[in-house]
Amino acid sequence: MYQSILKRFGLLLLGVRAHVIGDTWAHQDWCALDHVINTYWDIDNSRLKNDVWQNIEYQDMGQSWKKVKLSCTSHENLQAAPNVPPCYVGHGWMGHFPDYSFVKYRYKPCWSPKSAWSLERDNPTEYNHAFLELCSLFSQASGSQFRSQDKKSQLVAAQKAISSPIEIDNQNNCPRYHSAEKWKEEMNKVALEKPKIAIDTRKEPDEETVLKGKFDHPIVLEAINRYGSLYIQAASDLHLFQIAADYQFWFVKDWTQKHEIGVGKLFDDTWAKAIGILSPDIVNIWG
Repeated sequence: MYQSILKRFGLLLLGVRAHVIGDTWAHQDWCALDHVINTYWDIDNSRLKNDVWQNIEYQDMGQSWKKVKLSCTSHENLQAAPNVPPCYVGHGWMGHFPDYSFVKYRYKPCWSPKSAWSLERDNPTEYNHAFLELCSLFSQASGSQFRSQDKKSQLVAAQKAISSPIEIDNQNNCPRYHSAEKWKEEMNKVALEKPKIAIDTRKEPDEETVLKGKFDHPIVLEAINRYGSLYIQAASDLHLFQIAADYQFWFVKDWTQKHEIGVGKLFDDTWAKAIGILSPDIVNIWG
């Protein structure tokens, strides 16, 4: 039984770390803090005086740049993050754009002067870098060595899937579904093993992606207090995921402090203060 728990915990921790690695590229220049880094100036100073939304520019189909205001009233593909600080985390004011693998977009970040040149993000290039790092991670986790020269066909297929575009402004399109289908189409040509389950990325969440572990017994449900606390089954996938996420949190905090990332105690007052499952002393197991 313990071996089964450890195996599931290892896979969940691997998933957490893979997500962190992927977002290191996809969400770079946006931070998990309520900070000016998550905002931007109007791309060409054409915003009207009473307009609360700034313009950015993007490319999806073709080479032309399209100007758009991301707002809460736009259709889902072009929606901005809600005007609440916690919703800026990871995506800044950029809505879904960090998660569209095929787009290029440019904007004027507020951490640079308003008169400065705009910053251009080339998502296909960044996603290719992230894909290589993820291949390396999974190879190390399986005890093998990743050699890109031996994986040329898989890398070419991944690049095709990553850069396959769709028109974002067409609200009948679902970019994440399009990208997922292209990924399956390209990778199924070269993959040694096909996925055991199919996930419908149009659903948030798909039933297959929901981690099991919440008690659903009527007596337990009545015990949910006014703070919304839930009772979770010990050693369930949901419980192990919480432990894995907390483990990763303390690992990152300890590593950044030991390597003096954020010199001048930049992050000291902005780390999450919520009490997690694990004690901060968990870092001592790393030696």
